[in-house]
Amino acid sequence: MNRRLSLAVLVVSLFTIMACSLVSSPGSDSPAQGEDSTPLSPSAEPSLESSVVDDDVFPLTPDPINVTAALDTEHAATYQKGNYNQSVETEAADGTLYELMLRNDTLLMEDAEGDLAIDYDSELTMTPVSSIEGLPFSQGYLAAVHLGPDGAKLVRRAILSMEIIGEYDPNELIGFAADGTGEDLHLYPATFYSFDGKTYAEFYITHFSLYGVAPVLLSEIEAQQAHPPVNPASQDDQEMAPLVRIEPNDDELTPISSPKKLALEKSYNRLVKKKIENLEKTSCKKVSTVVQEYDGWVSKVEKAEMTEAFKNQIERDRFAMLDRLIDCIRPTCETCLNPQAGVKPNKKDVDLTLIMIEFARELSIQLQLGDEKITNLWLLANECSKTIGRPLSEAGIAADGGGGSVPKATCP
Repeated sequence: MNRRLSLAVLVVSLFTIMACSLVSSPGSDSPAQGEDSTPLSPSAEPSLESSVVDDDVFPLTPDPINVTAALDTEHAATYQKGNYNQSVETEAADGTLYELMLRNDTLLMEDAEGDLAIDYDSELTMTPVSSIEGLPFSQGYLAAVHLGPDGAKLVRRAILSMEIIGEYDPNELIGFAADGTGEDLHLYPATFYSFDGKTYAEFYITHFSLYGVAPVLLSEIEAQQAHPPVNPASQDDQEMAPLVRIEPNDDELTPISSPKKLALEKSYNRLVKKKIENLEKTSCKKVSTVVQEYDGWVSKVEKAEMTEAFKNQIERDRFAMLDRLIDCIRPTCETCLNPQAGVKPNKKDVDLTLIMIEFARELSIQLQLGDEKITNLWLLANECSKTIGRPLSEAGIAADGGGGSVPKATCP
């Protein structure tokens, strides 16, 4: 059996073990399944006879591992907000290159009630990690970087890439993430490839924290999965991380349904299904949070190269979220377009509307609804910003694409 097939069979078995453990003893303190130092790509062939259990106990009882990362501030880079499709880059002392490509640089922070608010003031920073203490991987790590402001969420996922000196076997690497500078360590979906003396890692991210790459043994993956992080979304990331790396041809070898597809269906049911089904009952101030979390799930689908399998579902869900956002935008829309003289608009309501317009615009782009609708949302955001003295979006002002007159915004 060749190396790729061995990896596929191995990960299928690993997925089966994880699924069964969810039912039998969630969050238990039992030791990891494997105590040997088997590489991630062994030649042994685990059995495929076990069937995946459909029941799912989630979230798991947290038993997190916390590590301590030191940041190399001398090599930090800062990004100036206000542009679309821009990137921030930096080179660490060891020669590792980091790049964060942003397709929407609006940063969101959660307030005390868990509601989203636009962060107009914070600078976006990318700082290499110089060392990590307490990392549960015997071979240490290859590269890690911290993105700030810590905890910030994105309207649209960004792409974080790392160019690491040296060729490493992609089958023996894993992505990891942690809050702050090491809290709630967990495995994180990432893809890798290696050639011409370098190794490349790529992450899809929807929030800012610490991300890294480590060479691992299979037993170390199993041991880490026995320590569920506190955040339920991070628990789901940890389970998905080893599965995204099955190559498409390997994935097709499974007879009925691929482990990646099963895992993504489980992830959908855990994290977003009920929220999508209850959109009409969801308060307007919570709808944007649903959209942001949904984008995190879609990121896993895309990283696992399973977009085609979920294409129709994603389209339906995006239309449902866009419809709900538009319903919530309309009440404040007239206030933005036709403010009454001497009447101060409710700043909190307008700020909420600006967040919803950002998400509605991104959904419109993803659904390819046409330049006219997308441009109108840009312009509407600017009109709302004017009423409460917020910065305007340059992309919205220039959205007519020409040098001619700028169209007048209308309520969607």
